[in-house]
Amino acid sequence: MSGEKKLNPRSVDVTIGIRAPRKIKIYPLSVADELELTDIIKVAVTTFYEGQNKENAVFIGELVDLVKPNIKKILGMLVEEPVEEILADMTLDQLVNILEIVYKNNFEELIKKGRNLFKMLEQVPLDLER
Repeated sequence: MSGEKKLNPRSVDVTIGIRAPRKIKIYPLSVADELELTDIIKVAVTTFYEGQNKENAVFIGELVDLVKPNIKKILGMLVEEPVEEILADMTLDQLVNILEIVYKNNFEELIKKGRNLFKMLEQVPLDLER
């Protein structure tokens, strides 16, 4: 195992490219970046659910308006390479694959652990008379 992998075992190599496939390394988010991304996700989820009753064109327009200013910011949290170069060399399918990795690496296990923590806390008796 390489020294780099030992230092950050949650980093993932992903293949991107339209004409010449190449690998980029996706790093896990810091706590600060996770909190910032969570705010972006909350807006996206709200937009998604509110948009279910809208016409497709309006809904898609709102999602694009949300994604455009944030995609560079999100990729900047994940990679060391220049974001503009990555975007120019990436398909939407490859972007979705990266976003799935981000969810699995940064949020999926956190959600499970958070739910378990709250279940444990529910079982702890509170002594309110102290």
